[in-house]
Amino acid sequence: MLRAIETRYKGYRFRSRLEARYAVLFDSLKIEWEYEPEGYVLEDGTWYLPDFFVRFPADSAQRKKWSGAGYWVEVKPVPPTPTEAAKLVNLCRGSGHHGYVLCGPPTRDAKAFAVDASQGMAREAMRLPDSAIVWCCAHPRRFENASANALLARFDRNSEIKTS
Repeated sequence: MLRAIETRYKGYRFRSRLEARYAVLFDSLKIEWEYEPEGYVLEDGTWYLPDFFVRFPADSAQRKKWSGAGYWVEVKPVPPTPTEAAKLVNLCRGSGHHGYVLCGPPTRDAKAFAVDASQGMAREAMRLPDSAIVWCCAHPRRFENASANALLARFDRNSEIKTS
């Protein structure tokens, strides 16, 4: 079985380079994020540790109404299994937040499955730039630059990001 390469970035130890690349993307887009903020015991007794919690921009209407407004984000190399999707759906139901499963490298072709607390995970994926995570805070050109930053980030195994 293949194992992902643990990677350090900004003092966090990411379980995979793919997760670290999304952190670089979020930073490049000036999206506030927390990595694995807390583990949860879901309604069915399953333990779950979500990858990210990303916050709406500070000047957004959602954040003005509720300072904790944001999304749960799970990062996967491929679309999630029904069991993986159910964990995020249950977390969204329990927390009142919506979520996304982001699949593949952080490019315009990455798939974003929306997760709604009441309706579950969307059957059809949207492109990452069309997701609420990105469109609420980024111009399309800004997304392309952030995506390039994320893809070009160089990491040493188990060390901090390297700049070229």
